[in-house]
Amino acid sequence: MEFFRPTPALFPELYQDAADTLKEIFNQKIPDSIKLIELISKFNQDERVEIASIYGSELLFEQSKKAFKSDFENLILALFTPRYQVFANLLNTLFKRPSTLLTTLAFCISTPDAECLLKVQNFASLYEQNFGKLGPAFLTRKEDCSSDILTIRQELDKSSFESTLIHVLSNLHFSFYQQFILQNPDINEKIKCDISKNYEAYISASDAKNDMFRQVAKCVKLTVKGLGTKDDELIGLTAIFGDRMRNQIIKKSYDGDIVKELKSDLSGDYERCILAVWGLK
Repeated sequence: MEFFRPTPALFPELYQDAADTLKEIFNQKIPDSIKLIELISKFNQDERVEIASIYGSELLFEQSKKAFKSDFENLILALFTPRYQVFANLLNTLFKRPSTLLTTLAFCISTPDAECLLKVQNFASLYEQNFGKLGPAFLTRKEDCSSDILTIRQELDKSSFESTLIHVLSNLHFSFYQQFILQNPDINEKIKCDISKNYEAYISASDAKNDMFRQVAKCVKLTVKGLGTKDDELIGLTAIFGDRMRNQIIKKSYDGDIVKELKSDLSGDYERCILAVWGLK
């Protein structure tokens, strides 16, 4: 998806100043977590990694582990870690879940840019295990083919429905797919009829391709729904998507009041930082 490609470095001239601010924060006997959260919220994930590199990533992680505890500590570490690495860690967490819903995994098959995909190739077997033929196709995808709606429909009506659908889902630019869904709202029913094995994975992939924002928001909701917060998933989703779905994007995509639901499950600096990264109050 377009929004999941590398975020441009917007303020490189401010990186050194930010690194100096980090030094001031951690030189205090008790680091100012509010000031740290404020700094974090000013930059995107890629920029924070650059700032950490200037400051010294190992030193930053070491000091964070000493200064903070539990979920807030884990969140801080994730927010200064390269996005693809957080993504790989999240994949590892999700694939270990014995009963992970395909809805939760749907965003995995609409993964980042080609460079990032190469860095998670070691998950290829798990992709295939969870998504069948569809999984490996997304690890080698090139979202650069285009086609008109009629051509897509004609291709999907041919006998090789599954292989054609895999090609369309993994390679067609999402804007074309959104147009296709608008004109063919029955696609999920067709998937159920024409793909007997693991059809849920194809439906999840189709839903994610059609509206990635809503799918990510659904994943976030699942982390706070039910008994206990799935903090490792919430932290991963926040680091990967928070700066790309800030404020109104996540609010409009979320089914319910995201601020209210997060506040009811989280507390303290952990809550404040999660909300800040998503651009929420």
